[in-house]
Amino acid sequence: MKFIRQLGIILSITYIGEIMTSRWNLIIPGSVVGIIVLFLLLQFKALKIESVEDTGQFLLKHLPIMFVPLGVGVYKYIEDIKDYVGILLLIVAVTTIIVMVVSGWSVQLLSKGGRDHDVV
Repeated sequence: MKFIRQLGIILSITYIGEIMTSRWNLIIPGSVVGIIVLFLLLQFKALKIESVEDTGQFLLKHLPIMFVPLGVGVYKYIEDIKDYVGILLLIVAVTTIIVMVVSGWSVQLLSKGGRDHDVV
């Protein structure tokens, strides 16, 4: 029963993100807005981590399974994608570098406890 309650909380917050996206015509996907809302609720202690922790751990543990539909979609449209392989590889390379730099910077900033803000 606890799992169902926690899943209900997560899905409700995700649905709130979808509503916010459609009402305010945001360009950010509703699921991302929902995750941001969940983060803010947890950060400001409006929601206790124990309220979603077990289900969140389960979802993280089974995350690779959630990429199966994406792989099938890519395979289904492989003929359309072939024309854009070069630009897609460039985009993947550039965004990977950006994510690595931002992640490294974030870890350095957080490892110092946020005291030293001139880490670059």
